[in-house]
Amino acid sequence: MYKSKRTRRNSQLYRKAGLCALACFTLISCATPKKTSTSTKASTDKVTAHKLLSSGLCKEFKGRGRLNFGKKQERFTYNAIFNKETFSLAIDVPFKGQETLILPLATGKKVEGTLYKKISKNLVAANHLRTKNILDNFLMQNRLLFSDIRNVDSNYCDDKCLPGKVTHFSDGKLVYSKQMSGPFEFKAEFSRLVANEYKVIQLHGLRNFKNSQKKQRVLALDLIVDSCGSI
Repeated sequence: MYKSKRTRRNSQLYRKAGLCALACFTLISCATPKKTSTSTKASTDKVTAHKLLSSGLCKEFKGRGRLNFGKKQERFTYNAIFNKETFSLAIDVPFKGQETLILPLATGKKVEGTLYKKISKNLVAANHLRTKNILDNFLMQNRLLFSDIRNVDSNYCDDKCLPGKVTHFSDGKLVYSKQMSGPFEFKAEFSRLVANEYKVIQLHGLRNFKNSQKKQRVLALDLIVDSCGSI
């Protein structure tokens, strides 16, 4: 009889101890913030950014544009084609005729077109070799960006996709930036997303200043898309 009561008493004590332990574990679990995987979020963000770029860029489009190079500025109308091999522009400058800029997207191929040849020739003749290097680096960053967009996998993206900094989901705007050589930075902005088509494309080369947030625009190619489809 005495043994039976002691057994029941021990059983009740064990049960209470178990309930207390369960309660403590529950409180600790609730109080401890759950860790979120930032790498997963970043990967998802890049996938979404790729989807926006791959779906929002027309394969053939035309409109109005502006080229800023140092203190010089040219306004023009243009036709553009973005395919698996190249991103090419045919621009018409008033009273100057048509010029072309062809960015081959495959590695190892050189930039072509009458516009590039003319600018490069003038820079070499004036012995502005540093400026020509900045131009070549700027065009290379454009090539890499459009090549990445062309090769997008809309369901997956790792660190090799758009290796620069991506900002997106901001009123139909997507901003991409990447470090160029020296103090220079490449910045591409796609905005005015209307009916899943970007209406404004801005491609800029910026100079960063030490110990300052100030940035100087040294190169800029701004394109307004008036129509998308067959040219």
